[in-house]
Amino acid sequence: MRIPTKLFIDKTTWETAQKLRRTIRRGDRNKEPNPLTGLLYCGECGAKMYNERSDGDAYHKTPKDNYVCASYRKKTTSCTIHFIRTEIVRDLILDALRNVATYARANKEDFEQLVMQTTSDARRRSLQSGRTELDRIMRRTNELDTLLQKLYEDYALGRLPEKRHAKLSAQYEEEQAQLEQRSAELMEQMNAEQEESVNVDRFMELVDRYTDFTELTTPMLNEFIDKVIVYERRKINRYQYDQQIEIYFNFIGKVTLPEEEMESTPEAPKTFHVASNSSFAPIGDYLPAQGEEAIALPFSKVEELTGKPLCKSAYKYASYWYPAQDRPLSNTIYNAGYDVDQVDLAAGIVYLTKAA
Repeated sequence: MRIPTKLFIDKTTWETAQKLRRTIRRGDRNKEPNPLTGLLYCGECGAKMYNERSDGDAYHKTPKDNYVCASYRKKTTSCTIHFIRTEIVRDLILDALRNVATYARANKEDFEQLVMQTTSDARRRSLQSGRTELDRIMRRTNELDTLLQKLYEDYALGRLPEKRHAKLSAQYEEEQAQLEQRSAELMEQMNAEQEESVNVDRFMELVDRYTDFTELTTPMLNEFIDKVIVYERRKINRYQYDQQIEIYFNFIGKVTLPEEEMESTPEAPKTFHVASNSSFAPIGDYLPAQGEEAIALPFSKVEELTGKPLCKSAYKYASYWYPAQDRPLSNTIYNAGYDVDQVDLAAGIVYLTKAA
């Protein structure tokens, strides 16, 4: 008689499998879900990030693959888009993972002390933030209860039409349901944080298991990464933006290494290079002479001022109108003190705003 063999899996593998089971991943046309889905969260409202993918269109030749705040996309809250490309997130995760693994191997004792101190501070701040949000949710829930009761009384006394009563009641009840769901998520998160213990040894076991950190694989994501918090982009200066993301590792949370320093904010160049004999020089004279904060500049006006037709790229790619190396027209616009706010290729108009 053949005796069935029992299969044993380690605790890390079991926890990873359970985490994957709880995450719903949509597949693309090839039925291949994005491995980052379920790991990215909005830094403002706390919602999971929604993966947008497409094969491109007439103006965007490369496929689209990015994440946005799910609350913003579904319009369930007043949150903003929090747009970030998948490629950028993967590069940042790989860099962080490579740096942490290298430091941990070379400085195991210092790394353990650093993790314990950092995690304790972060957990305390997170719990306080969760309690604050729960208080806000409770206050709003009580307000909605009062509003629903008043709606019913007004309807019962004939002061409110039935159709209006039904519409307002549905809106308030939907908001209540969303608040209840968010409250349950917060409670689950806070309970997990209180019970969770830092385990540097288990993290080091993972580090020792992987000898190559040159490519970010799906198994590495599942085993190393707990979550990634994405914040909204912040404008630094003309055409330059900064975006903060926080990477939390399994077993150790968020870690800031000693050698990591804040990068200095880059300054926007005062001018871009344009040849002295450029045919676009009349544009540089025309724009300041308008004396307007905002200018709608038709492509035909550019052709009129320069006395020659624009190249095909001007009508095909919006990027043509943004300053960069070897773009004399867009650089002339930039040097004249105007930034591109929007390019309408269909209408043949570029909308400019005066730089601050």
